[in-house]
Amino acid sequence: MRSLRAPTELERPLRALVAALPTEDQPGRVDLTSPSGRRQFLERLWPGAAWLLPALAVTFYVHWKGFAGWPGRENFDEGIYTSQAWAMLYRRALTPFSYFYDHPAGGWAWMAAYIGLTGAFHRATNTLVAARESMLLAHMVSSALLYALARRLKFRRAFAALALLLFSLSPVGLAYQRFAFLDNVVVLWLLAGLFFLASPHRSARSGLAAGFCFGMAFWAKETMIILTPALMLFFWDHTDPRNRKVRACAHFGLYWGLVFAYPLFAWVKDELFPGPGHVSLIGTFLWQLHGRAPTGSLLDAASDSHRMALEWLHGDPVILGAGLLLAPVALLSKRLRAVAVMSLIQVAWMCRNGYLPFAYVTLFFPLGALIIAGLADSIWGGWRRQPRMAAYALRTSLVVGLVVAVGVALPLVRPTLARAMSAPAYRAPQEAVAYTMRHVPKDAVLVVDNDTFTDFALRGWWPFPMDKLELDPAVRQDRVSSWRDIDYLLIGKLSDGDKQSYPMTTTAVEHSKVIASFRFGNDTLVLRKVVPSAPG
Repeated sequence: MRSLRAPTELERPLRALVAALPTEDQPGRVDLTSPSGRRQFLERLWPGAAWLLPALAVTFYVHWKGFAGWPGRENFDEGIYTSQAWAMLYRRALTPFSYFYDHPAGGWAWMAAYIGLTGAFHRATNTLVAARESMLLAHMVSSALLYALARRLKFRRAFAALALLLFSLSPVGLAYQRFAFLDNVVVLWLLAGLFFLASPHRSARSGLAAGFCFGMAFWAKETMIILTPALMLFFWDHTDPRNRKVRACAHFGLYWGLVFAYPLFAWVKDELFPGPGHVSLIGTFLWQLHGRAPTGSLLDAASDSHRMALEWLHGDPVILGAGLLLAPVALLSKRLRAVAVMSLIQVAWMCRNGYLPFAYVTLFFPLGALIIAGLADSIWGGWRRQPRMAAYALRTSLVVGLVVAVGVALPLVRPTLARAMSAPAYRAPQEAVAYTMRHVPKDAVLVVDNDTFTDFALRGWWPFPMDKLELDPAVRQDRVSSWRDIDYLLIGKLSDGDKQSYPMTTTAVEHSKVIASFRFGNDTLVLRKVVPSAPG
């Protein structure tokens, strides 16, 4: 008779991992110490891997190929977050300049962790590309989590893989998922939290893990707080009544603890309330609500918000259009209703007369992918409860719908993917930085855009990003009191909005002469020398 023995230190984590693996219908356990147990483990793992790994391979290739050259520099937020990741690594600070609570620091902490561990700043063609590398990793993790979440929501493997591919191959989503934006980190943590909440074990530990993930999503970008009602509904749908109280205490206790740690951090620094001579969390919150120029309501056809939404829909009518149109239908499905509520909350928030961020659309892609693939899975499986002719009609209608969707999507996806994957890496920005460092004195007052600031800072220079120069009094008071104190500028073409937001920089440009230009794609960096006596 074989004697029982206690598991060794090496066996304990393996047994814990296997215990967490769900079977097709319910949780089960296998013994990895026996040949039959290892065989059973591989039999469980293989069918899912056969669908997941090819989908992940396609996703990686599409998102990696050409990411250093496409999309172009369309938003200065990329440069801001890159500089903040640099400040974490090299200055042990949250930002290079004043931290004024525009967002919590969790998003660029992800970038800093990746860049620090991989040495991406010293390896990539420029610092912005290094930050985009961290987005590639975030998207790959998010894609795997989306597949795993779909499986926990009882999607068939084929439809879970469909959700992954819809999420990853959207022509609009591809651009936003490559940008070094905080929203991509929010998506990662949000999907991780939903994955843990949907655990078949319904344990307090999974609730605790989900609370941590949702808290980290808040620390990546505080705007995800508007999804809390939908997260509560998802918690209710995936919690056993027998341990709901215990799981709720673990989940919401950690989640709200991490949320309230943000104002606590500001209070400890005496920066919670507005006051003279310092930034404040509440002051920044009020500025974000009322100080920024509103983009208008989605319901106003003449507003910038309406125009931006139309551009998104025109670029991807499948995920965004069909996903949102099907959201009310998804409310009828218990496994999808919380996801549908998240989408509808996002749409409702766009209807207020406020400011719509450039990357707001990012969260719609995983939600829309889950709604479309989940409803398709429900139609495919609904034949079991129908008469034979009705079952054939259901499946035929689904196949026809998918064929039509593919026919609509291909003309949109093909040119975008071709352009995205064939784009050469931009070298003009680093050439512009190198040229400037050779021809401009290091002690000169140099104004740059946010995207090139970190390239200078990494080499020991300290230029002035134009938004900080205009908006941060602590930056101006040292050396710059007016446009006449500026010696050189290395910036691109100023839009009409830039001219209104950056009057000092605009005036300096008007009184300058061009020294050199560096063109890449549709963008141009121009090095200028300010000549105060020159006519405006």
